[in-house]
Amino acid sequence: MTTTKPTATRTPKLSANPRVLIVDDDPAVCAMTDRILRLHGYETMIASDGLDALGALQDGEFDAILLDVNMPGWSGVDLIDYM
Repeated sequence: MTTTKPTATRTPKLSANPRVLIVDDDPAVCAMTDRILRLHGYETMIASDGLDALGALQDGEFDAILLDVNMPGWSGVDLIDYM
């Protein structure tokens, strides 16, 4: 009987305090999401639409983006299409 050694999967290495960009036009959703993430040790930044998010992405690096798809102005889809 031969056993195979499990192959290691490569997972990205996160910084000590992973940075998350929250993109949503609803201030209550942003506040709730921000609070939960900060309680778990994440650094957060909030953008109110796709254009604000684009500016944040040009100014810094993020480990993850929580993106609302349905927003006035530049939607989440517009931002993804642009990138």
